[in-house]
Amino acid sequence: MEKEYDVIVVGGGHAGCEATAAAANMGSRVLLITMNMGTIAQMSCNPAMGGVAKGQIVREIDAMGGYSGIISDKTAIQFRMLNRSKGPAMWSPRVQSDRWLFAQEWRLMLEQTKNVEFWQDMVTELVTKNGKITGRMLYDLQNDPGETINVSQNVEYSKLVDSLSNRISAMSSQYKTIQQ
Repeated sequence: MEKEYDVIVVGGGHAGCEATAAAANMGSRVLLITMNMGTIAQMSCNPAMGGVAKGQIVREIDAMGGYSGIISDKTAIQFRMLNRSKGPAMWSPRVQSDRWLFAQEWRLMLEQTKNVEFWQDMVTELVTKNGKITGRMLYDLQNDPGETINVSQNVEYSKLVDSLSNRISAMSSQYKTIQQ
């Protein structure tokens, strides 16, 4: 991997996909690093978007040009208004999606987005120099330069910050499962 990127997103969950799309749509050269290309934007066993809290976030992301709401609509199995027995302030739309189609549509959307590239690997360490992230170490021992790193929610940190060496290490729970 010899290219330089403006933004490197670590993790292909919903937050990672939105970060990738947003950065690329603003003209950045983006690399999405995920441990498994087959699980980009994978939904849980309850494949729903919406509800009082998550629905608000999806609507805000949609208002800023995000794709989760669009892809949820394209892959919908059922639409439902929650909390109808309460007052209108508590009503909240929810969509249940086909979880496989949802992931497929997200991947297609990202593949069709200009300036997005993918890399399947595990980021094991972020390299810093003078307080600035200068690269990351991948599991296959390659060091890759990039200016900005977005570590999305689905990454579990094994060390949050090692202040002595000024490094951040990240280990995904998925990787632990794969290795067992």
